[in-house]
Amino acid sequence: MKPTRRVIVVGASAGGVKALCALVKALPAPSPVPIYIVLHTGAESIIDEILTTCDSHNVRFIEDGEQIEKGIYVAHPRRHLVVNSTTVGVSELGAPKREHWIPSIDELFESAAESHGSQSIGVILSGTMHDGVAGLLAIRNAGGTTIAQEPEEAQSPEMPIAALEARAVDYCLPIKGIAAKLSELSV
Repeated sequence: MKPTRRVIVVGASAGGVKALCALVKALPAPSPVPIYIVLHTGAESIIDEILTTCDSHNVRFIEDGEQIEKGIYVAHPRRHLVVNSTTVGVSELGAPKREHWIPSIDELFESAAESHGSQSIGVILSGTMHDGVAGLLAIRNAGGTTIAQEPEEAQSPEMPIAALEARAVDYCLPIKGIAAKLSELSV
């Protein structure tokens, strides 16, 4: 039995900090559903501080085994983040399961698809290469909703383009449109 509660998972890479700040600013505070973010960053990231300064949302790093609650949570640098129906998991440094991305957007998205099915919403933002495409497909195949940032707006459009080319996207929107769609889907 899949949870009835929505969960939003967001992935970004190059150009992602700017896109994430704009997205967080445009979302209602407090968030009515849990939002989990993976951003490809260096080992000493300050992404939670950056996002917190963007708005009044309480954005913080997630800890292993935490209960799923409303709020905005960011994966630790160099650690994978996965969700299940009631808690989140954070894996320590180690070999990535695919390619070279740690944290992996696909790992987060696929775990949301498996645990939350049609209640999962996946968002891919600015970034290079193709991390997140397999995860978006998993969410879409589970009946969830998938969104990509409009490539023309993305600082690095390769990830949104890869998702569009894979036909993994339900909605292709600019950041303000993504925020509006997430607000609409979160009720």
